[in-house]
Amino acid sequence: MIKRFINLLGSVQVIVPLLIVITVVSLAGVIVPQSLPTAQYLQIMPGWRSSIILQLGLDHIFSTWWFYTLLGILAVNVVACSLTHQVKSLKNAGAMRFLQKPDDANRLKCSVSFEVDGAQINAVETITGFMKRRMFFCSNQTKENVTQIAARSPRLKEIGSLMFHLSILFFYVGGIVSTMGGFSYVKELCSGDVVGVQNWPYRIRCDGFKVERNQDGAVSSYKSNLTVLSADSTQLLKKVVEVNHPLAFAGVNFYQNSYGEQSGSFEVASLQVFGPQFDTSGYMTAASLNTPVTLPGNGITLTVSRFISDFIIDMQSGEATSRSDRPNNPAVKVTLTRGADTLYSGWAFENYPDVHQESKKDYKVVFVGYEPRYYTGIKISHNPGNPFIWFGFAFMTLGIFLVFYFPHRNYWIFIGQGNNRKVIVTVGGASSRSASAFQAEFNHSCDSLKRVLKEGSSS
Repeated sequence: MIKRFINLLGSVQVIVPLLIVITVVSLAGVIVPQSLPTAQYLQIMPGWRSSIILQLGLDHIFSTWWFYTLLGILAVNVVACSLTHQVKSLKNAGAMRFLQKPDDANRLKCSVSFEVDGAQINAVETITGFMKRRMFFCSNQTKENVTQIAARSPRLKEIGSLMFHLSILFFYVGGIVSTMGGFSYVKELCSGDVVGVQNWPYRIRCDGFKVERNQDGAVSSYKSNLTVLSADSTQLLKKVVEVNHPLAFAGVNFYQNSYGEQSGSFEVASLQVFGPQFDTSGYMTAASLNTPVTLPGNGITLTVSRFISDFIIDMQSGEATSRSDRPNNPAVKVTLTRGADTLYSGWAFENYPDVHQESKKDYKVVFVGYEPRYYTGIKISHNPGNPFIWFGFAFMTLGIFLVFYFPHRNYWIFIGQGNNRKVIVTVGGASSRSASAFQAEFNHSCDSLKRVLKEGSSS
């Protein structure tokens, strides 16, 4: 009963439907966005669709208990298949098989017969040594004064097939270890930001971010200067991170993943101030967010207290807010003060310089432009299962190499004593590769065997 159950687990009837189910489920995990907040699923997939996704765990497919169960059944199937089919195939391949008579060898597609001088016993010893030097396993039997040598190559093909099957288990274990003990997420950092990494005794600091452009203005690359800090803020490692060139330290990798403009902030804004003490062209100045700038004459201070990238007034609250993270309608809140007096306070718009600028006021501020403050998206990844996955990859590669480059090769050599001290040799060969591909090797082996036998008889 147990043997039948193991045979069923390792059968094609189980593995084919199982692989189809795992493929469909994995495809669903690619199509359905994973690990989003519940409210976001309710928003983008209202009604019954979001209910099904949340109840079945389709929002985190690859960490659900039933997905692990499917992988567990696959692992059991691989083990059962290895025990029932691969090990049995390897055992059967190791058994030595003899032919009944020389005519059986002659009926093979690769066969040859020839005569050499010498004694039968000497020919048997010479041929056996010749085949063993070529890494063949040999076994002899004698019937009716005819000795048959059965020679087979090492069964590396079966070993490779077994290795290929077992490599799937290493991938499975590596995936489980990485899922349970690893992490992968994206952190948005601006220059000067210092963040910790979960379950990691070190911190990472962004010392700068740079976007490089071509002559036509298109982005050619973007790079982040990252520094690894110890608990006491000692610098342990510095590296410029760019696409395909991550920073790796203590088992954690930091990849350049993305970049974008930071909403609600900028590096520096260009402002043109008009007032009584300035000429008609106004006074051009640059300002950073929440950093007062003193203008020439009468001690006037300019302060930019707020920045909105896509300005809109909320109809319910009446408050200024951003419609999106895109710079569709950039605006800054500017205040001009002299001592305790407020000379000007209002919003200045880059796209609409005359909006909210009252002509009766003494001062006017025009928002000329700004240099965006970029954030860098750093993917922080720790995969403790990688050694298992790399070992499985090496195991699978070696298995495929053995399967394709070390086919079965069998030789059956009959040696009988003829007349006039002649030895009659009949050689038949077969291989798991095509007959045409094996024919060249067979001919070369037989030519070498003839030469060795002639040299042995002459000595």
